[in-house]
Amino acid sequence: MGGGSSLGGSSSSTTRTGTSTGGTGGGGALAGVIVMAMFGGFFLLVVGGVIVFARHASSAGASPSGGGAAYAGGLVGNPFARRRRAQQVEVAARSADDGYWDPDELKQRVHECFYPIQWSWEKRDVESSRPFVSDALYERHEMQLDGLEKQHRRNRIADLALHEIDLVRMHNVTDDSEDRFVAYVGCSARDWVEDVRTGAVVNGNAASPTYFQQYWSFSRHPEYGWVLDEIQQASEAEYHESAPIVDDDTGPPAGEPVAMSAVPEADGDVDLPEGDAPAKPANWYPDPWRVAKWRWWDGANWTGQTQT
Repeated sequence: MGGGSSLGGSSSSTTRTGTSTGGTGGGGALAGVIVMAMFGGFFLLVVGGVIVFARHASSAGASPSGGGAAYAGGLVGNPFARRRRAQQVEVAARSADDGYWDPDELKQRVHECFYPIQWSWEKRDVESSRPFVSDALYERHEMQLDGLEKQHRRNRIADLALHEIDLVRMHNVTDDSEDRFVAYVGCSARDWVEDVRTGAVVNGNAASPTYFQQYWSFSRHPEYGWVLDEIQQASEAEYHESAPIVDDDTGPPAGEPVAMSAVPEADGDVDLPEGDAPAKPANWYPDPWRVAKWRWWDGANWTGQTQT
């Protein structure tokens, strides 16, 4: 997937009870009840942990068609540790000093990018992924698809489903071009490469879905906003979950005034978006419409003057 098959009961229990006669027998029975209660509490704790893990495995292994079939391949990593890490990243993102880091919108962007990028491989149409990938990744995909064409091969994808998105890394600095975030992606699909001349499966699994665990790295694009820059398989990129969470964006660009006495001249006619104006003094503020990083507020209205 995205490069040739790499997309990136019942239980029962029995208890034994005993009876005895005499005063000491009553004490022994009571002690037995206490021991059983202690054992039962431990047993319930273990069962509870198993149920939690089983639910995660079930959500990762459920068939897209709802049939509950198991996926090919095993899970990598600790889902509980990953979720704790995601909570830490989301807290940091919500406290970032510009409007680009809302964690819900970051996860929505991952979702928006996921299907067009994957289907571009099935359709052999890299152009359809252009608004969702970096310039460098777009060029790599062009070369990879061209290589498949020359080998008379096609990357096929079916039953594609996105199951999990967790933000696991954040790198927010003053230079927007250096901003990055990484999302853990759990997805499933039947993913294989076939020979277009014979229809024979060259590699991959055309018969049953595989569960893929990947890390998607996003960067800022001057035209498209957040775009996918790299896909890594979970087995090679778990280090993202222990990398430092960086939130070091210190404010407007160096050398730019923090406030000005006059409204800067806008370059040409600018169509300003509609929206409620904040009750703030004239100053540079994060652009609420995210056309740029900073937009000048004149004390009463947003202007067309921006800074990247």
